[in-house]
Amino acid sequence: MLRFFITLIAIAYIPYAAACSCERRSGHEIWPEAKHIFVADITQVRPVETGSSLDQQGTFDVVEVIKGEPTTVPFLFGSSSAGRGPCLFDFNAGDRFLVVTDDTGILGTCSGSGRLGEVDDTGRKGLWVEMLLERFRAIATDESAQCTYAQSSQIDELSRWWLSGKEELPGWELQEAALEKRRITFSGTTGQKMDVTYGGCDHLGYSIKIYPVVDDLDLWSIFSIASELPRRFWDDSDADDLVALLKNGEYEVEDSREMRLITLDHPDLYMTILYNVKQGFIEVSYLRTF
Repeated sequence: MLRFFITLIAIAYIPYAAACSCERRSGHEIWPEAKHIFVADITQVRPVETGSSLDQQGTFDVVEVIKGEPTTVPFLFGSSSAGRGPCLFDFNAGDRFLVVTDDTGILGTCSGSGRLGEVDDTGRKGLWVEMLLERFRAIATDESAQCTYAQSSQIDELSRWWLSGKEELPGWELQEAALEKRRITFSGTTGQKMDVTYGGCDHLGYSIKIYPVVDDLDLWSIFSIASELPRRFWDDSDADDLVALLKNGEYEVEDSREMRLITLDHPDLYMTILYNVKQGFIEVSYLRTF
């Protein structure tokens, strides 16, 4: 039987921007399209006249290069009216950004870029951006190690998964096989759906997401749903570990207005449960630590 590796970090999703309609895409969908991915500290900001809402120009220091050549990006550009319409970030000196851009340096809210370490008066953190950054780091490491991260291998693995695993999912049937997007979707008899997205190498693994779920689940209801998913896809020992960690209280919970992220204290796995209230899904995952 295939060994299934599931990781939330592998498929961290971009949030919908408040004033934009962004397609929700995974880190693995963004990666091949992005020319430059890096972490930068904004050092200076000045207004510019462009005849459009693109009216901020920032200089920056590169903190970490993940992909590309940031030296070919002379400035970063945003909008001081970002909260009122355009799909662009505003920024200030001292801000730290995950930058996903081309040579233009435009900081678009739908590109995968995002402000790092952001905390508002509710204590909400930029969880999406932090997870996406970790995913990009993992992809970069695997590519440099000549791992088999390639669209063809992703499609092959999903096809094998479907052929070998379809009889093991009572109550579910295949609804869509969007192999070019490295995703297959199952439809359940209860009206729920389940997305399986493959990330490339074994330890990048799978993202398994079930939706819709109601928007007022307490912690124990989240645990109940989350405990069922590994039984379908993980090795028994790993699924047992998740249940045992939950029962023993060996986890940390990080809350925001839109989501709840549970990180389990496993010695060998980065194991997480994400409950997204706004978008109505639960995703269970783990990332092997090598």
